[in-house]
Amino acid sequence: MNDTAKVIGAIVLIGLGVFFFRSGSAKIEQSQDFPDGTHWICLACKAEFAKSLDEVADWNSANPEKSIPCPKCSESRSVRASKCPLPECGRHFTGSMVEINGEVCCPICKKPVP
Repeated sequence: MNDTAKVIGAIVLIGLGVFFFRSGSAKIEQSQDFPDGTHWICLACKAEFAKSLDEVADWNSANPEKSIPCPKCSESRSVRASKCPLPECGRHFTGSMVEINGEVCCPICKKPVP
């Protein structure tokens, strides 16, 4: 293989590396901890909603002093929440799970969670 072919091959490999690096870092992937994004409750109207990690990062970059705005009432009075993992409930809540009869339960539906 001549020197020209080696240089062209190196340039192609570097170009592919840059392409894959930039395309992979352009969007935040939902993590294993937040597969549905992040959960929120509006303190103004009590609406429950979710935002992707990208939406939260974009909002926080542009508005570091304000909370995520509510999609229902547009107030910036939302707080992070947890979501009950039980499909029949699925409600958002602040705070933590509760213990009932020795089992960890949702504070909303009071049913044991897996």
